[in-house]
Amino acid sequence: MRPFCAIQSAGAGEKGMRTLLNALLAIGVLACFGVSASAQSGDPVKLEIRPGIWFEVIELKRLAAKGIVSLTFAVDNKSGEQTSLADLGMSGNDQRITDLKLIDFASSKDYWIGSSGGDCLCSTFTDGAPIGPGERQQFWVWFGAPAAGVTKLAVWVPGVQPLFDVPLAK
Repeated sequence: MRPFCAIQSAGAGEKGMRTLLNALLAIGVLACFGVSASAQSGDPVKLEIRPGIWFEVIELKRLAAKGIVSLTFAVDNKSGEQTSLADLGMSGNDQRITDLKLIDFASSKDYWIGSSGGDCLCSTFTDGAPIGPGERQQFWVWFGAPAAGVTKLAVWVPGVQPLFDVPLAK
């Protein structure tokens, strides 16, 4: 998947400059869209992942008896164009969510989507999960649980900075 912001250059010797410019452009794009990538008490935890396309954490909850963390999220398409989880890099096979993870930065651990018997523990679909203009769709994913003392995690979505400090409910 290609990032939606890119600087292209013909010169092979300009790789370092191109990398720097891409980083600066990404920071500028995030600033222009007013992205809030850290949870504030009581505020919705959301991130504009493309112009007019919002990823929102509805609930991040520990299910201690099962040893898992459940993430319920929505993709809100406020743009004028059709998109899908596949277009957004969250479904590599058009049938299930494949590329989200939780990050515990304090202990340097990543938590990928769980599976059972080869099937993902997540929302499944048959068509890439299309989301039309003005539509909001909800999805779920289960992950292995972090240590009992962990109270906040980052949610990583492909192609954008993580959502930091998402509260982990009990």
